[in-house]
Amino acid sequence: FVEKILRVAPNVKKLYLLLRASNEKSATQRFKDEILGKDLYKVVKEKYGPNLTQLTSEKVTVVNGDICLADLGIQDSLAHEMIHQVDAIINLAATTKFDERSYSSSILFTYFLVLTQSMDQMPADMVVNSILVSMAAQAGKQKEIIYHLGSSQKNPLKNEKFPEVAYQYFTTKPWTNKDGKPVRVRKIEILSSMPNFHRYMAIHYSIPLKGLAVLNMVLCKLLDKSVTDFHRKINLALRLVDLYQPYLFFYGVFDDSNTEKLQRMVLKTGVETEMFYFDPKIINWDDYFVNTHIPGLVKYVF
Repeated sequence: FVEKILRVAPNVKKLYLLLRASNEKSATQRFKDEILGKDLYKVVKEKYGPNLTQLTSEKVTVVNGDICLADLGIQDSLAHEMIHQVDAIINLAATTKFDERSYSSSILFTYFLVLTQSMDQMPADMVVNSILVSMAAQAGKQKEIIYHLGSSQKNPLKNEKFPEVAYQYFTTKPWTNKDGKPVRVRKIEILSSMPNFHRYMAIHYSIPLKGLAVLNMVLCKLLDKSVTDFHRKINLALRLVDLYQPYLFFYGVFDDSNTEKLQRMVLKTGVETEMFYFDPKIINWDDYFVNTHIPGLVKYVF
């Protein structure tokens, strides 16, 4: 979002960027390392060159705070200044951690548990575009409108698509781990319901565990550690699936009619359509995953 503002909307007077840190110095360092230091800013750096430092110092005020605290944990003097200057507040804190996956990785990285319908998936740049356009559309208006940005209505993405594309991608372009060894991939079994999941777990894990437990008794508990570890993995996998079941088997499709009106507004106003486009109908999911999403995961996450 910050990159887009600096690149296409330099006339924005001031951007207060709240970052959680122990002090102002740490917040400023986070801004330099975790924002300006990213490859994402390559285009902006090429556009402004040495002037980027002056631009960011004029436009961006890094604020040390915490959204969990009263007044966002902002100092009184700065909070007073912001109250009189801020026109819009944007909360982009959206991080989901899927618990601790170390004990269950060998059970989970073998099946993919989802409802075989569609899910909402949107590239981040389109999300940012929709935020900017909605801000412009709402400027000076009192009426509050919810704009839901998603693909489930206009360009549904089948849940089984990603594991299929990922398998094809890593088969043709093997990923090498930190030891430099290629990681072998195999097709993941799609489990489309909880009964299918429990049946799969019983056949592939619960029954073998019982057999291992019997063998352990015969061997005078020589395999105690293996039995305990195997049991822990199964319990954690069951816990994770139970915890995220409402999200894995979500049947809802969101109404994006307000967002569609925003899209028409972009076309009518004659602004740079490509620069602020966010219509999911143009997304080719295979192309997106193969050429953008998965290479990004390999480079920045793996």
